[in-house]
Amino acid sequence: MEQTTNPPNRISPEEIQQDKQLNRWYQNVKRGSKKTANLYLNRLKHFSIFSGIPITELPTMEEEEISNLLLDFVTAEEERGMTGSYIISSLSAVKNWLRFNRIFIRDKIKVKDQNRTPTIEDERVPTLEELHRVFLNATPRDRVCCA
Repeated sequence: MEQTTNPPNRISPEEIQQDKQLNRWYQNVKRGSKKTANLYLNRLKHFSIFSGIPITELPTMEEEEISNLLLDFVTAEEERGMTGSYIISSLSAVKNWLRFNRIFIRDKIKVKDQNRTPTIEDERVPTLEELHRVFLNATPRDRVCCA
């Protein structure tokens, strides 16, 4: 079954088509990676909801105003418990949109634990004994696939 409405933090294809500059930016990012283009769109929408400022109006603001908004956004996201890598991804999306519109943010915006990846930090390489048990429990077909 197809979903008829986009979640509030997602940008619909119609919204992209309504603004020529947003569409140009999206198409440009998509040429490199469709996944990145969609991710950046969603991060932009989230930032827009946070700031209360439409995405298309961001480039019309003064650099200092945008920097302050970005700093407030980082603080709010850290307080929400978001990971540093997620926050960095959001900043990258906003800065990419601004750069496309020839707005350059010169301030260095620091993010706590930006390289930390808590979902995988406890991962390790399996021991030979663990691998042996996995292979013993696998079907002959699965053993061939893993060999």
